Formats: sequence, structure tokens, C-alpha cells
Amino acid sequence: MPCFDFGLFYRIAIKGNTTRNQTSIYSILTTGQTNSDKVPDKAIVSKIFSGKCGLPAATVKALQSVESSEAKRRIELLKLSDSVTAVNKLWNILVHEVRISEEILKDLVDAVSFSASPSLFLTKAFMLSLDGPELVESPHSYPVMDIWGAITSPGDLMAMEQMTKPQRDALISFVKAYLEIEDFSNATTSHLDEAFDSYVEKNLPDVAQRVNYIVQFRNMKVRYKKSLHIIAKALPYVREDVRPEDLSTEWIIDFLDYSRKVFSDFKSDLWSEICAYELNNPGSISRKLLMTIYLMSDKELQAFDNLRRVCFTDLNIQGSTLPLVFIRDYPNAYSSCEGSAALHITTGDLALLQADALIECNYETGFAIVGDAALSYRNYKVYIEGDDNSPDKVNRVGIGNVRFTRYGQELFDLLQSSRIIPLPRYGEDIFGFTIQHWNSKKLRMRVLHYDPNSQMIVETKYNY
Repeated sequence: MPCFDFGLFYRIAIKGNTTRNQTSIYSILTTGQTNSDKVPDKAIVSKIFSGKCGLPAATVKALQSVESSEAKRRIELLKLSDSVTAVNKLWNILVHEVRISEEILKDLVDAVSFSASPSLFLTKAFMLSLDGPELVESPHSYPVMDIWGAITSPGDLMAMEQMTKPQRDALISFVKAYLEIEDFSNATTSHLDEAFDSYVEKNLPDVAQRVNYIVQFRNMKVRYKKSLHIIAKALPYVREDVRPEDLSTEWIIDFLDYSRKVFSDFKSDLWSEICAYELNNPGSISRKLLMTIYLMSDKELQAFDNLRRVCFTDLNIQGSTLPLVFIRDYPNAYSSCEGSAALHITTGDLALLQADALIECNYETGFAIVGDAALSYRNYKVYIEGDDNSPDKVNRVGIGNVRFTRYGQELFDLLQSSRIIPLPRYGEDIFGFTIQHWNSKKLRMRVLHYDPNSQMIVETKYNY
């Protein structure tokens, strides 16, 4: 009966995976030195590696007393060119072809943090090879997927979609358990481990199946470590009555996939706010907007933030915001102002936001409210009577060349509640400029605002 021994370990994990020759490899693994006078001649080393003879008993005994940290150092000294492939090959051999005890199997699982240290698993396998367990036909029929390849392959969403339903359900349960932590001050990844271990114990009674899932999901935890830290930062801002189960599975998967690839502190904080906002208001941030925010450059975010300064609220439609930009009539007014009036809104920036599907632009006829308009801007309220000068004689109030799409409104609402992105610098000059535009069109208007000096509501009429 063949054994998993030192020679097989070499052929699976090391052969063709390092630039070192056989003598140097043997020396490193058995003595910890790249060259040692204790190494036998090349012919004997070749026989050991090919499996024609085993390691000398004295060498095996000496290696079995070597500390794990020293064995790991020796593995790393080999400078393997593809340790991940070696790990996957060894894992398949050990799980499916070698009869080893459940305790050893669990010990190997604990070492399968491929993302952090492939050499740790290789060290465990190296030490196991010294005992030479017999290779037998695997009693289990559960294939081990190429864990590293499936989780780190290009196209992360595709990798997620390739997971089986139980795997996906487990991952979602894993994340939701994290979101449900009651003690926000102790929101650490230890809670994740407990939640995940509990899930595995309850749902995967078979040891081999359990091992396969644990291997995959512990790697997922390493992969999504950044996402989970972002979620942890969001927890203090989540309402006590929040229901994580109200989030769709697809939304969570998208959030994990995008947020794990965020690098700047600002973007990390922004994604934390996205998480808290969606948890508090399920369905407020669409999957399309998630992707858009992930793809947006800093310039695009700034362009959208600039647009917030000219936004009026439509009092007749709840949740409707109108970015009033009359850039066709005043092509230079939005980009040439200075000081507090500077808007920095250009047709180029608007084109970027339109490509992001956040706004629509119409430089020909512009957009309009049919009938009369009731708008607000800070502490001002404006009531405008529609004008019937159009060919169809329908009363309308022109509202400029830009309007939000559904996704633009979602992003506006998110930023208005942001802690890291301040509210826009509203200005009297911006409001006055807009009122003057409507006044030039001879529209009948009433403007109301609260005067703190007289402590009264002041009304100003135009074109009456």
C-alpha cells in the first residue's frame, strides 16, 4: 500500500516549484541550511525523493522534534514559486486519499488560511509526511473545489455565483450574524468565528463536508476582512430595530464584493455609511448605485457634490429633488463664479454624471414642471405659476437642463445624511440667481421666508 511520505511531499509540493536543486532542497528541509555536510550523495537523495527509499530513521526522528515555527521557516526558505497550487494539490491528497484521524484533519483545517500563509499548511503537511500514513480509497464523495482559484479568480462576482446554494446561504448567515451583534463596542471578528462555527455545526454534520466548507469560508473571511471592518464601523449608526434579513442576498454579495476593494480611508468611511444607510432604510440604495459608487472617480464624486448646491426640493412630490442648472441660457455662469458663489459646474462634469446614469441632460428644450411649481431652498419657499408660452399652450415652469435619475436621487439622499461629506454650501447668491432667471421669464412668483429680525414670514411677489 503506497504511503504519503517525504518523497510524495516533495513530488507534489516542491518538484518544479523552486529554482533550488534536489540536494539544496533536502538540506533545507532536513537541516534548515541551504548546504550541509550531513546531506547524503545525490544518488541517494534522488531515490528518497522518487520514493524508492525512505528517509533514514535518525533523520525522521530528528525532524519530528523540530518546532512548527522552524519547519515553517524551512518551507519559506525554499521560495516556492506557486505555493497556492502546492496547497491545493496537497489538500486533495490528504483529504481524499490519505486515511488520517479527525483530530489531524481539524488541525489541518485550522492551518488553511491560504490567503495569509500558505506555508503554514505546507508545514503541517510536511510534518505529516514524516509519519507516512497509508493512502487508501477515499470513503467520501465530496470533491474539494479549487478553493484558491475559485475565490481569487478574476471576476469576483462570478466566483461568488459559482458557489453552491448552501455555501451562499452560509456566507450570508455569516455576515448577517455579524450585523446582529448587540454589543457594538465589542464588534470584533471573534463574533464572526462563533457565528460561523455554530452554523457549520448545525448544518453540516458530515466531517469531510464540514471541513470543505470551513476551508472555503475561512478563506472568504480573510478575503472579505476589509468589508467586515467596514460593516463593524457602520454598526454604531444602525437603529436598534433594524432587520438585517430585509437586505437582499444579491445586495449583500455586491456590497461585500465592492467594499473589499476600497483602499482610502475616505472611501472606507463612505462605504460604512452606505452599509448603515441601507440597513436603516432597506431598498434605498440600489445594486446599480452600489456599482456606480464603486466605479466613480474622486472627480465624479466632487462633480455630484457641486451639483447639490443648486438643488431645490419639490414640495408637491415627496422625495423629489431638482438640480436647477440653466447652463444653456448662462453657459459661463456656473463655472466662472468666484468665492462663495463658485459652483464649478461644467458641461464636461455633467457629461460624466450623465454617463454614470445619475442625471439626465437636455440642452435643447430643457426640463419643466407641468402646471404650477412649489419649491423650497433652505428656509425659502417659492410658488410659481406656470407659463403657457409653449406651442401646445400647456402651463409649465422651466427647471433647467438637468434632472436626477432614480440613482441620482438615491445618491443625493445618501449624501444628505452623510457624516463625512458635509452639507453643501448653500448661498443667497445661488438662490437669487435662480429667482432672477424666472423673473426674466416674466413668471408670476411668490417667495416666502422667515425673517429672524421681525420674527415674521416675509412674502415677496414678482410680476403680479
